[in-house]
Amino acid sequence: MAAVTDTHVRQMRERAAEIDQLAAAAPEKMAKRLRFNANKLRATADDHDATAQTAEALT
Repeated sequence: MAAVTDTHVRQMRERAAEIDQLAAAAPEKMAKRLRFNANKLRATADDHDATAQTAEALT
């Protein structure tokens, strides 16, 4: 499994916010898909925050 860094997590949350903005202007069905994808990104970021380990802890 690839390492996810805090930078990746920040970028996921930024992208989720961008997707939410797109969803606000999209037709209903597309907006629903966009919001679903944004929520998946946030869930992945939340999982990282809950399970993150420092590099020192891994060595």
